[in-house]
Amino acid sequence: MNREILWLRSSTTGKEFPTVLDSADTDMDWDGYIPFVDNEGKEIVMAQTKPSEVQDFGLTQKRLRAELKREDLTYIDLLRTERCKLKRNEPFQSFLKRSEESPTKHFYRDIFDPEGEAVTFKKESISGYVSHGGKIAYYPPVNE
Repeated sequence: MNREILWLRSSTTGKEFPTVLDSADTDMDWDGYIPFVDNEGKEIVMAQTKPSEVQDFGLTQKRLRAELKREDLTYIDLLRTERCKLKRNEPFQSFLKRSEESPTKHFYRDIFDPEGEAVTFKKESISGYVSHGGKIAYYPPVNE
């Protein structure tokens, strides 16, 4: 499992905040931890989901807030994506070139505006994030 920090920018306020992107070869590699961000965008809590919560991470958020007594943690879910679209009568090779130059855009939940969206503007390693003062905690704690 590979994890990296995605830095998101609020489309409404312009404020920036992090989240964690997991990537693995298969779903079987996923360890069940999902990211929650505090309402100031300064701390990430990786919380382990329960089997009954996998279809609705809102249940994990509710449980996490209650167990940690912290109402400031929000799950940053992917809301939608925008892909490059083929234009009418456009040659396929032209479309391929254009689609390589304008990658898929991902729109995430905005922690600063409940009705807003946030977009990725940079990626960073976990170690880079921590070295710049970022905080990541695991709940329950991971034995390393």
